[in-house]
Amino acid sequence: MNQLQLSITALLLGSSTLIQAADEAISPLIVTATRTAQSADETLASVTVITREEIETSQANSLMELIQGRTVGLDISRNGGPGSNTSVYLRGSESDHVLVLIDGVRVASVTTGSFNWASIPAAQIERIEIVRGPNSTLYGSDAIGGVIQIFTRKAQGTQLSVGGGSYNTKKATVGNGGSLGNGNYHITLDHQQSDGFSTKIPTASNYEADNDAYKKDSVTAGLSLPLGTTTNLALNLFHSSARNEYDASTPDAYAVSRNSSADAALDWQTSEDWAQRFVLSSSEDFSESFDSWPSKITTRRSGLSWQNDISLNETTLLTFGAEAQRDNGENKDNFKEEVNNNALFGQSQWSGEQYDILVGLRSDKHSKYGSHSTGRLTLGSRLGNGRLFASHATAFKAPTFNELYYPFYGDPDTKPEESASSELGYRLGGFQASLFQTKVTNLIQSDPITWLVVNIGKATLEGLELEYNQQVGGWQLNSGLTLQKAEDDATGERLLRRAEKKLFFTANGPVSGHGTIGIEASYTGPRMDYGSVELTSYTLLNLTGEYRFSKQWSLSGRIENLLDEDYMLANGYNTPGASAYANINFKM
Repeated sequence: MNQLQLSITALLLGSSTLIQAADEAISPLIVTATRTAQSADETLASVTVITREEIETSQANSLMELIQGRTVGLDISRNGGPGSNTSVYLRGSESDHVLVLIDGVRVASVTTGSFNWASIPAAQIERIEIVRGPNSTLYGSDAIGGVIQIFTRKAQGTQLSVGGGSYNTKKATVGNGGSLGNGNYHITLDHQQSDGFSTKIPTASNYEADNDAYKKDSVTAGLSLPLGTTTNLALNLFHSSARNEYDASTPDAYAVSRNSSADAALDWQTSEDWAQRFVLSSSEDFSESFDSWPSKITTRRSGLSWQNDISLNETTLLTFGAEAQRDNGENKDNFKEEVNNNALFGQSQWSGEQYDILVGLRSDKHSKYGSHSTGRLTLGSRLGNGRLFASHATAFKAPTFNELYYPFYGDPDTKPEESASSELGYRLGGFQASLFQTKVTNLIQSDPITWLVVNIGKATLEGLELEYNQQVGGWQLNSGLTLQKAEDDATGERLLRRAEKKLFFTANGPVSGHGTIGIEASYTGPRMDYGSVELTSYTLLNLTGEYRFSKQWSLSGRIENLLDEDYMLANGYNTPGASAYANINFKM
């Protein structure tokens, strides 16, 4: 870490004058970092917020495209084209060490621990909050690498978009929202389909020369209804169903999937200084594959939470509550199981003129592995016109159902994976630097002799993240640099599919009174993959644009991989070449 420490010290001491002269954009609100609303520049954590405006500007076709070139500390792998299995890694952690929420609801599969990243299209997302670093004190299991929360789109008026492009892609979105009595409603429907391309490259096993098609339909809907002057009831729903083809030992193999989440939240302003929130939630992840190794997997999660926010005085906010979670998982012909988890959590935020302190504690009681406690301590201080923060936190990841119950692989005595993380960060205007280190123990790995899972692994994850966002006239500039190491402590080898160096830059602004143009550039360094194969580095260049005919009508477009870069996100699997897409949009 010496080189990284020298780099951040030089950056903080030598770049202050330049950064202080930069224009300061309005900081977006974020709730994921503390479960309470605060501006992103006030939070004592490393966060990225992708707003609805940025989503529309990007013209991204998928959630993966949206986050890939806008977040430091993030790696992505994908086994083919649209709809293929996708993994997201934060700060070098495992893909199932990232907690994914949709409107506050846990949505990952309890059998594999993974979220179906292809299930929700960019058109149905209002904003994305990405909190890098552990957050088990607020959310329990899974948040070793961080938390990614997706808020579904809240349509206003009538919105319509129809488009298509390369690989015979077709898509349509229609949304409507407005007043309903004393409340509000919103609903958005989306359809996507594509002929795609071959999932695998010609030299890979089970390669088929045909295109692997993909089709998906999804809906998001919600209702917000005041119940008197101090209480509000909000309902949210998301559902997606998809079919995707892939290359396997069986010709014309395909899979179908369903993903859904729903929640009912009751907010009660009990007094001027006390707010309560009750949430009832559920989610489903279903997949069925049709090939030489068919499978049918269904997982359901239901939860109940109670949160209290009490302002003790002008400087102290106390947050505490309780949660209960029930997970059911079935892998047909292999297992059908259920686990329960109950938790208590508490957090205190104190803000003074010069210093800030955040303390958090949580206790989880799991029906299979017993009790587990986590904690967090973060100190903040004003430094010039910016803010310096330092934190230390523990986190854990509960074993998946496969790791507990899958025949000849799982072990019911498997313990949770654990981590201890430290971070030093500095934020000034649109600039942020973060230096982090995470030690992970009890990593779940497969014994090479028995093939059963065992808690034997240890890993060290460390790195430096630099971000800079600035508004220059009508142009929005965003950039980020990641330098990281993710290594197995026993062997010293790099963890798979994590690049040591990553860089991105985006710029968007007006070119006339009616048009805007954008550029997205990203570089990802070499990564190791299964079979001791090194995936080569790659650079992607995308262009976006929009021309507005009137207040209601516009034409938007996106060119992806303009340089026609030949690259892989997973060994043996294809990625799209240069491609173009266009949409006609209507808003009223």
